[in-house]
Amino acid sequence: MVALKTAIVLVSFYMVSQMSFKTIKGVVIGVPSGDTITVTVDGTDYKVRVADVDCPDNKQAFYRQASEFASNLAMGKKVHVNYETIDRVHKYVVGDVILPDGRNLGKELISEGMAWYYRVKPAINEIYAQREYSAWSRKVGLWVDPNPVPPWEFRREDPLPDPPDKPEEVDYDQIFNYGLIGNKKM
Repeated sequence: MVALKTAIVLVSFYMVSQMSFKTIKGVVIGVPSGDTITVTVDGTDYKVRVADVDCPDNKQAFYRQASEFASNLAMGKKVHVNYETIDRVHKYVVGDVILPDGRNLGKELISEGMAWYYRVKPAINEIYAQREYSAWSRKVGLWVDPNPVPPWEFRREDPLPDPPDKPEEVDYDQIFNYGLIGNKKM
């Protein structure tokens, strides 16, 4: 088992080293939300979505605080945005935002409880996961709320129904909306 995990880690490092990241170097001229900034480079403005984080949306608790936190760290500063993709729908550059002092904006947002670690990639980012757990355990930022609603659930038009407690309570018209149910220890 240890050999398999080691092999997976080595293959992951090899794959990451083979990826061709592009970099934008420019000044942050706008912070419309905690996880979105605007960077200008030689008169061209780029909308940038901070990779692997999801800050509270407008009309959610901590939206303003997350936006102000990101603005305090990045506004008016020269940043590096290391990216691999551009969002097809919103036309955002999606990447890691590196601040002038070398810190990663996404990591800072998660560490201070201003964002969730947005697990959209198959490989888990252990650093982001640990920072999110640390913020949750210290009850900082959005984690002061006992039941914070992640933005991806807030954006969902219809909330998912809770799974039934007993088999006879199953609504078979909703069965695929309950999510995965089973033994969590397996």
